[in-house]
Amino acid sequence: MSEKERFLIYCNMCKNELAELQEYINNEETQDENCTLAYIGCNFSYELANVCFELGYGSWFFEYNSKISYKDLKNGVCETIVSDLKIINDLKKSEIRKIKARILQCKENE
Repeated sequence: MSEKERFLIYCNMCKNELAELQEYINNEETQDENCTLAYIGCNFSYELANVCFELGYGSWFFEYNSKISYKDLKNGVCETIVSDLKIINDLKKSEIRKIKARILQCKENE
């Protein structure tokens, strides 16, 4: 199954949460500074969005503005997730390092 096909399945599974999240973002003054995984997948990387869905971050939004590169976006997503994982403290440091490496290896859509 391709990354795009998996991405569409995840979006369909989380469509209600994604719609609510997008509505929340649209009503915020900072709407141009945040995006959902649906936006990330469609505009940057299906693979990155899929990894985030698989980690349970389908209902989160991430910082974004039109001036940053994919690499900067990916680093920001990684920082957000790793920080959250450290706060909830459910994983060992080695597991968090593996997740970080997995996120940072995600390729941009062609």
